Amino acid sequence: MRRIKEIYQYIFYGFLVFLHMITLDQVVATEQSTVWDKLYINFYGVSTGGFSLNFYIYLSIVFLGFAYFYQNKLTKMLNERIYYLLIRERSLYQWFWAHLKYSLAAVFLLLLALFGLTIGIGWLEGKTFDLELTIESSLSVQKLLVHFFLNGFLQLVNYLLILFIFTWTLKQSAYVLAVIGGLLLMGSLKIGYLQWFPSGLNSFGLLETYPALRITGILVCWLLVEILIIFYLFRKREIIF
Repeated sequence: MRRIKEIYQYIFYGFLVFLHMITLDQVVATEQSTVWDKLYINFYGVSTGGFSLNFYIYLSIVFLGFAYFYQNKLTKMLNERIYYLLIRERSLYQWFWAHLKYSLAAVFLLLLALFGLTIGIGWLEGKTFDLELTIESSLSVQKLLVHFFLNGFLQLVNYLLILFIFTWTLKQSAYVLAVIGGLLLMGSLKIGYLQWFPSGLNSFGLLETYPALRITGILVCWLLVEILIIFYLFRKREIIF
């Protein structure tokens, strides 16, 4: 029964992603002529000047939705298989790196799928592959792709490690869901120092203010902090499951 519920959740997630991918750029009055315009609009997210609910909801559905599924699988693993996995891997660190490699591969495949679907739908809509952004002429296609793949990857890994920390330390799944809600809120607050919190930093809207590599540096710093926290938890060797 639980397996059927999971399948329905995946189908619903895919439906929402696909629906918004088709319709989101229709809310923009500016003419779009290339597939890169569609990619930019679909993953615009937030900017330092504020956010449009339509854009931010889609970004959150895609990336926090993926993080939610990760948290579900992690909770199930820690509840049902953690001791077997630790016996097989012999240490928490070996198990963590094996688990992380699988998660990183899933993140990369998600980004490839999102990119391929967006570009494919844009082509079917009659958009061209000209290497220019007509909707944002100050941004090159190369910078767009670097931000989408590099910072999108780093942002997703940040989500996963944050959820790993809270799933490892909290007993109730409801608390971890509250963490996802907090990430959703913090991603929309791009003001002051809050703008550098690792949520929503893969938004194309931020490129209007900051270079992609600056965002990369911030995300990498957060990843290092999160890994240090995880290693500290492993040293304590407190497994609550």
